[in-house]
This record gives sequence, C-alpha cells and structure tokens, in this order.
Amino acid sequence: MEALLKNDFLRHHHIPFSEIEIVSVKTTASYFELNDRANNIIYFNKDEGFAAFENQNQYEILVINYEKYINLFRAFQQGRERCDFILFTFLNNEYFILSELTDTKPQYVTDFISSGVMKEGKGRKAKSQLLKSLIDLTAVPAINSFVDSFSNKRCCFFSKQAEVPVNAPDPLTATESFNSLNTLLAEGVQMPNQEIESIGFTYWEYFGQKVFSL
Repeated sequence: MEALLKNDFLRHHHIPFSEIEIVSVKTTASYFELNDRANNIIYFNKDEGFAAFENQNQYEILVINYEKYINLFRAFQQGRERCDFILFTFLNNEYFILSELTDTKPQYVTDFISSGVMKEGKGRKAKSQLLKSLIDLTAVPAINSFVDSFSNKRCCFFSKQAEVPVNAPDPLTATESFNSLNTLLAEGVQMPNQEIESIGFTYWEYFGQKVFSL
C-alpha cells in the first residue's frame, strides 16, 4: 500500500512528486489505540488514544497516517477532505479500514446551534471525510484492486466522548435507551450509508469506550 501511495496515487491524481516519506507503523499488539494529536500514532495503554482496537488474533497491522500523507502536497490538499488513518492486515486480506477520530464534546458531534446559526457537527463532517478519502483512493485502479481483495472493508468514525450513536433520532429524548445500547454492545454500531456502501465498504460508529475487535 505504501508503494501504491508513493507511485500510483500520485500519478493518477497528477501530483508532482519526488522522494516522499509516509508516516506509518506496524503492530501485532493484542490491544492498541490510535491518536491523531500526538507524535506517535499507536499507544498501548487504555485512554492514551481516541480509537481502541483489540487484536486477539495478533494480526500484523499496518497503520498509515493518511492525513499527514495528503498534507505533503500543498496544491492537492487545498480544500480536500481526508480521514486520519488507513489500517489493514498486512499479511492477509482480512481487514481494510479507513478511520476518522475525534475527542470533541458530545454536543458538537451532532449538528448544533452556535450564535443562532446551525453548525455542522463532527459526525456529519467525519462521514464526508471518510467518503471523500475512499473516493480518492479507489479512483486509482491499482489501489482499488488492492482494497477489493480484502474481506472486511469499513469506514469508521471514533468519537471518544460521545455516549450515543451519532445518528440517534433525538439524543435528548433517547438517552436512557441508548445508554442501555452502550451497555449491551461491546463493539460499535453499523449505520446505513448508501454512498459508502456503493463503493463496497460499510460505515461504523464507535462511541465512548467501544472497541474495534479485529
């Protein structure tokens, strides 16, 4: 995947390039967390990151900082939405994941009113970032072929502080029932998203302490 980003992606999108360094890390840890606001990508203690993963099968996982990669290209990145990380199982074609992380206060995850004006919440923006990243990646034939070989393909939004699904009908009136849902579900929630699904991925939301189990 790193070679595809260094060559095919840039060639397809007509991005002038020379030698570039992609920020990435591998791990086989049984538990790890991702953090997009620190120098390191991966942390191994609870609550050090914003997205938690259990890897009981000890897959070799490659994590690529996709946002930093896109930020390398000044003209291309202008106004372009991009997600935080790409993750995939390195030695088998089991999981390919695009992830967007936030530690935003719950009231700013859904659309909210500020100074009398309706503002876009982080949840809506995250879905757009994931979709646009997916479109940019799969538009490259070689990358699309690589991604298509994986069994489980997900776009995931991790919201550390949120305690109800981002797409809940009305968090103010449904708090009690969704708190029960939090207790019952060990993982995140798969939510419908026709645009993401049309590209062969599913869309998931992980809120609070929910963990992605590989």
